[in-house]
Amino acid sequence: VALQAGPLHAQSRKLNGPFQFVIGGDVLAAGIAPDSRTVVYLADQERNGRHELYSVPADGGAATKLNGLLGQSGAVLDFRISLDSTRVVYRADQDTPNVPELYGARLDSDPRPYRLNLPLIAFQTVQPDYEISPDSRTVVYRADQATEGAFELYSVGVDGGVPVRLNSPFATGGDVRRFALSPDGAFVVYLANKNAENVFELFSVPIGGGVPVGLNTALVPGGDVTEFALSPDASLVVFRADQAVNERFELWSAPLVGWPGR
Repeated sequence: VALQAGPLHAQSRKLNGPFQFVIGGDVLAAGIAPDSRTVVYLADQERNGRHELYSVPADGGAATKLNGLLGQSGAVLDFRISLDSTRVVYRADQDTPNVPELYGARLDSDPRPYRLNLPLIAFQTVQPDYEISPDSRTVVYRADQATEGAFELYSVGVDGGVPVRLNSPFATGGDVRRFALSPDGAFVVYLANKNAENVFELFSVPIGGGVPVGLNTALVPGGDVTEFALSPDASLVVFRADQAVNERFELWSAPLVGWPGR
């Protein structure tokens, strides 16, 4: 009687080495660099519950820790890999307990980490929606690094430097609610209640800083911009707003460079 062969299985290789995981440790998240040569992963492999960041060659080899020394309760929270595959940007309470800040490290050379935001104090934080520009040169992030509880928009070189505030000064209670980078990386579009606490409007600003310009025209009393999207050719912004009639949400478009004088 002929025996049927079972299914074939490809041979797999464990990447999270040479470290031996502690009891209860596991990989929380992983990402593959765009050049497919490096894997970055988040794991509590040395101490249960303390997630740290590592890189390892995609075809196997020794893992390298990317974050700096963490305090007793410190942990890496999340990360992004640059499109040129040379850097990782991550958020961690590395220097101050329970104060998430933004750090960078190289994947292609010395991985010693460096802080990207200005130093923060208790109760301040960098928000999790930071982004690396398509050309891998700039990081854009939201943080209340100037005034606790007031989240503003900043850009900084991916290798560090002095962050530049992108939004203009706010009225009391103002915040940047959301932002997006243009597909060419030249502009940042953001939603903020700049002029009145409960009135959200849409603005664009060059990624390296400059004078923000308004994208919506004057809103009726009670009006707000609620959502937006950027065109793939970086020429237009389409947004949803009750711009003309309060509570009647319509669809509008504006040039990415905005309306002069707004």
